[in-house]
Amino acid sequence: MLEATSKSNLVSVRRLFLKRGYVLIMVLGLATLVSTLGIAFIEANSTAMPSANNRKHAARAQYLAESGVELAKHYLLYPPTTVAFDDFWRGGNNIAVDASSDFTSVSVTQHATLKDRFSIQSRGVALGYDGSVKGKKAVYAEVLLPPGNIWDFRRALLGKSATLSIPAGVAITGSVHGNGALTGSGTCTGEVSACLTALWLGGGPPTAVKSLAPAVAMPSASIAFYTTYSFRGKAYTAYLYDRSSMNASDAAAVNAIDMTATNPGRVILAKSGNFRLQNDAQLNGTLLVSGGRLELENNIQIVAQEGFPAVVCTAEMRTQANDNIVNITGPVICGDVITDNGKDRIDLTVRGVAITTNSPTITGTNSTMKFIWDARRSWLYNFESAPTRQPITVLSWREN
Repeated sequence: MLEATSKSNLVSVRRLFLKRGYVLIMVLGLATLVSTLGIAFIEANSTAMPSANNRKHAARAQYLAESGVELAKHYLLYPPTTVAFDDFWRGGNNIAVDASSDFTSVSVTQHATLKDRFSIQSRGVALGYDGSVKGKKAVYAEVLLPPGNIWDFRRALLGKSATLSIPAGVAITGSVHGNGALTGSGTCTGEVSACLTALWLGGGPPTAVKSLAPAVAMPSASIAFYTTYSFRGKAYTAYLYDRSSMNASDAAAVNAIDMTATNPGRVILAKSGNFRLQNDAQLNGTLLVSGGRLELENNIQIVAQEGFPAVVCTAEMRTQANDNIVNITGPVICGDVITDNGKDRIDLTVRGVAITTNSPTITGTNSTMKFIWDARRSWLYNFESAPTRQPITVLSWREN
């Protein structure tokens, strides 16, 4: 009886050990399986974090480079105050676009001949936490600025009056137009046109004579648009010359004044009333005359800044004595008439465009007026109306 009980206990013990062994094997197998899967997962994803970081830095470098292009486009339209009046923003290095240490470097160059076309090169650099370079991207763009708010004339002489009469002695190198009827007896090498009847009795001959032509918009002879003027959001003020005449030494003294910061167009406002440029006066800039006539003596020279008129006169412009020589380089806006004042052997030349309210007059003997169209001198900044907002055109885009 005792022997049978011992055998039964032994069998029970064996069964217990077998069950525990199976459990142990299952646990070990499961642990092995979990470990294998864990190792496989780790191995499979061991490059995920570096890849994610690389993508993040590459994307950030891309955005930085694109931001540099957008910054350049903005500054081409609205230059910082440190940029000169007739210059453009040329870029900068290590420009931060947010609070991080990442940056973009931008270079802007102007086309050799097309002054409204620019090349932009922007390089974005993304840095790691340790300051090392983690991502780079370069963008190259060609852009075209919108046309500026300007007057651009293709004629040497323009008349506002109902009847424009061009006397013999007037030589026009270029075209002439009248916003009324036009009759000419001088010489013209370009096109003769008028809103009403155009008739040319002189020489040249003109390339064409056209009646019923469209009207040409012209600036007013008001000096108010130039006494204070704004360009790309910055206001400038004309220089006040508070005298009624200017001789050669006075003109030289005005020319020597640096007006770059406050008056880059070199606009000079003369004292109200009749104003006289005396013998040998040679002035650089724009002369504003209001409340009286502009009187011109001998060997007078006025040279305007590009984009600005040489003369804005609300009344007549006239020479003062026989044998006077007057040379004006830049647009002339006359609110009345340009006249030789009955003086003999006058030689008056306007290079650019002349805009008059009334017909030029020549009554002296052997006097001449020459109006010569010059592309560089036939346009003006339009300060009479606010500029229209237009986007920059992107002509090309390349990345690497």
